[in-house]
Order: sequence, then structure tokens, then C-alpha cells
Amino acid sequence: MLVKLDVTKINKFECPMPIEIFRKLYRQRALQYEDAQLLCTIIKKLRPLDILELGTFIGLSAKVMNMALRENGYGNIISVDLWSQGEMFAGPGSPKMGQVFTPEDLKNISLVTSDEIEYLESLPAQCFDMIFEDTNHAARMLMKAVPLIERALRPGGIALFHNSDWESVRMGMDLADVSDRIIDLSKYSNAKILMLRKE
Repeated sequence: MLVKLDVTKINKFECPMPIEIFRKLYRQRALQYEDAQLLCTIIKKLRPLDILELGTFIGLSAKVMNMALRENGYGNIISVDLWSQGEMFAGPGSPKMGQVFTPEDLKNISLVTSDEIEYLESLPAQCFDMIFEDTNHAARMLMKAVPLIERALRPGGIALFHNSDWESVRMGMDLADVSDRIIDLSKYSNAKILMLRKE
């Protein structure tokens, strides 16, 4: 059972991955350490069983979320992205989908190559406790995704939207008509994440 989360009462944000290791894995446009701290703290407080990540990239956010799940003692992540090596970037050393995962990580993380909207449309209702949306952040895509994300959440579950400082993310929330229910978590931490709770 999910624990009701009150972010206003969290006074310390922590990530189980030391910042030195995080910085070695970090790539431009990936997760910031403050975002990782907030995600891990929320997971430890909310205690979700099933997490959906939309937007894998190199896998850094799923990796740190998985560390928090392990500290909880249970939980799984499905991470969905449309691209693999060569589709988004070209040349030697180009990043691979989920390249930071170890075999141990993949015991709890399943990778799915799919379009976000198509994947969300294929889901049954109320199948995830937490959804972390971190794809291309286009406003019109978010307008389509948000109702599908809400449908996929169990009661008490939360959706987190990365890069809340992007104008297109805010516009997407407006177009999806959920701005009045969004909590801007940057008011409580340095993370750039918006939260939407399903009652």
C-alpha cells in the first residue's frame, strides 16, 4: 500500500548514489544530482511497487530510482524509450539506451523500445504507483500523455514530470488542463520536477 506523500514535510533529500559516482555517469541533458535526490527521497517515502519511466536515455534516472527501490526492499521499473544507439546520435562513443545499467540493475529494470503515447495507450488502467515522464517535453505530446498517465496510475500514485523549467513542459500541463493540480517541487528542493497526484 502506498504511503500518502506530503512533500512540504520532507526536510532532507538524499540519493543512495554518491555524488562522485553520479558525476562519472552523468552526461549532458541527463538527470541532475538534485533531481536524483528528490526522486530517491520520494521513492523511499511513497514506497511504490511498480514504476514506469518514460524516457530512458542512458539510464541514469532509472539506475538511481532502482537504488532507492532496493533500499525499500522491493519494486520494479519499466523504462520506455523510442531510440537506441544510432537513431538519435551518430558517431563513435554515441550514447546507448540504458548504457549505465549493470546486469544487477536489469534484475529490476525492464527496457522497452516504444513510442511513449503508443505504450501508454496499450496499458491497462491503474497499473503503476509512480510514473516519471522525461521524454522530449513537447507541449502537444504532453497534452496527449498526461490523461493516459493519470489513467495508468493507481489511486494515491504520483506522476513526476522532469525539466519543469522548460516552457514547453509548463505549456503541456496547461494544454492537458492539469496546471491547477500540479505541485512544483522546485519550491521544496533544487530539483526541476512537477508532481501530479492521483486521488
